[in-house]
Amino acid sequence: MEIQRVVIYSLTVLIIIFTGYGISGYYIDSSQTAYESQKSGAPSTDKVWTLQEYEMFYRYLSVLPKEVDYPILSSEKSGNLFRNLIDSLDDVLYEPLTDEMIFMQIIKFKIICQNILMSYVEKDIEVQKYNNEVAYLYGIQIQILSQMQKIGERISKAGQKESENDQIQKKGLEFMKQGATAQVGITLDLLGESGAFKDNETLLLYFKQYVPELLQFFDINRKDMIKQRIIEVSKSSDMSSTKKLLDDMASGL
Repeated sequence: MEIQRVVIYSLTVLIIIFTGYGISGYYIDSSQTAYESQKSGAPSTDKVWTLQEYEMFYRYLSVLPKEVDYPILSSEKSGNLFRNLIDSLDDVLYEPLTDEMIFMQIIKFKIICQNILMSYVEKDIEVQKYNNEVAYLYGIQIQILSQMQKIGERISKAGQKESENDQIQKKGLEFMKQGATAQVGITLDLLGESGAFKDNETLLLYFKQYVPELLQFFDINRKDMIKQRIIEVSKSSDMSSTKKLLDDMASGL
């Protein structure tokens, strides 16, 4: 048995040496270095990203060969690339533009981030190594929706001063709330008893920070429905920290 372990270990080392793969956690990391990824079209990690860099990142994912990993946050090779995706969010979402301009930018941004999320989800179904990245990307969707709703409400109030009967804006806001309600429900399903992200700290922290911001624009019926779902997820949790976080949220709604 000892000889067998030595042989397996030696073969693993040889694989790493001759392929350039690195071990990250319990899987082989075949993601690209910063230099390799930029040659393949990924944005630079040496600057804060704009909307254009997020578009570049999505296109980069779409052209990667199947055997190459997507950027992994814990990876020594590609971790900085995914970290830049996270760290540049606020610069896109809260850029000092007019409400109308930032609202249009956020709509485009949401579509790009949703495409990135779905790319990671599809890849994770195949290889099951992107749980952490997918959790961040789901959380980012909630953050985007919160800011989108906030700006939309502000634009609507400004428009009412000019036209009290602007039904188009009201319908638009209602449509946004329906979409946000669905997204919150999906997130709670993911955090629930049989969800893929039960007790996931990353997704829980996004949920805690941005869902209350979102719910301040909801009517009492929507708030109560979400509150009941939060209580249900709390009861199904195995961790006291998760229960406390969700119970505190529910009591504040």
